Amino acid sequence: MPLRRSRSSPSLLQELSGLKELSFRRIKTSTPISPAFQSTELTAEDLENFVCQVLSQHVDDADTPNFRNLQYHVKQLAKHADQREGKLCHKCRGCPFCSATFLGEIVLSLKTVIESTPSLSAKMTAQVHSMIGLLRQQYGDLKAAIRSFLRVLWILSSLTLDPLAVQVEENEESVEERETLVWKMGITRHRLGMAYGKSGDFVDAITLLQTAVKDYETYEANNGTPSLTRPQKGIVEQAKADLDSFTEARLLEQALKEQKLATIRRRRAYIRRSSTSLLGNNNNNTAATTVTRNPVMRRSSAA
Repeated sequence: MPLRRSRSSPSLLQELSGLKELSFRRIKTSTPISPAFQSTELTAEDLENFVCQVLSQHVDDADTPNFRNLQYHVKQLAKHADQREGKLCHKCRGCPFCSATFLGEIVLSLKTVIESTPSLSAKMTAQVHSMIGLLRQQYGDLKAAIRSFLRVLWILSSLTLDPLAVQVEENEESVEERETLVWKMGITRHRLGMAYGKSGDFVDAITLLQTAVKDYETYEANNGTPSLTRPQKGIVEQAKADLDSFTEARLLEQALKEQKLATIRRRRAYIRRSSTSLLGNNNNNTAATTVTRNPVMRRSSAA
């Protein structure tokens, strides 16, 4: 599946803006959601479940040194999180488990799994890239996280646009499975929007979150459920809250820019006035000096 794009082509974000999406966090549906798509931030529990229970069933050989190393790292991270009530450290330089070095080792192992497993399905590849994006986001590499989430969105969008791709992998497809795929796209879009927002790109963040909120609100009708569950309602409210936060940040950013421009304009106007006044004073002084030094001109003026 080609992921590279020419510079003259429209952005991937623009191409995917019209596709369906939902929102985030952890929900319960009758169709199991992979641990890779159950939360907007990295949790050690989801990572361990994904690697040890899901991914291990799809690799060609789970007994390779790389995969054993991967399992060891995620289990160590899970033990560390258990000691902190399931939470990971945020930007804690002194923590050996939540450091960029430790989490980066997991990223490298996951990338090696993709490269060494040609038989890995598109859906499973998207899940691996999802975890890579969450890991990168956890240790603060937002640019790399954005690239990972864009890659996930690209893969999932190809499955959405081509239902036969899902049929080939699953052998049977239902409306519920299609909705699950839409959910995966939604949570990826929300992760992407949050990464854009944290990196200061409020425009793309707002666009992604707006579409996520709209699509999630239509998920109830599409999924055929009588009403949203309490966790789902909480997800919608949180999505709206995040959207409001980034919208407010965008407005503040615009106000500061306008204030800065106004200050620059006032300074330029002051400099122009000062320059004009100084030039006028210099001309007057020059004329007065000329009259004083020329006695003939003084007599002519007197006459």
